[in-house]
Amino acid sequence: MPEAYGAGLFFPKCRSLHGCFMRFDLEVWFLDAAGQPVGEPQLLKPWRVVVGPRQAVHCMEVLPGLVMRGEGEFVWSAEG
Repeated sequence: MPEAYGAGLFFPKCRSLHGCFMRFDLEVWFLDAAGQPVGEPQLLKPWRVVVGPRQAVHCMEVLPGLVMRGEGEFVWSAEG
């Protein structure tokens, strides 16, 4: 089960991710240099690739629904 793998991973200085060898979907958030979200999250499906916008500097992958976008900040959902 995906829950056993933890909340997610942060990738500094990374603008793209692949889902090779993954067995479940992930939500990918692209972040600017200050760590703020750039655009909306993208769903990364197994064996697919996502590329962030030009403004993105970092990215993080989490379980879908774990993070919501609040007033200019991330809000972690207990339901994720």
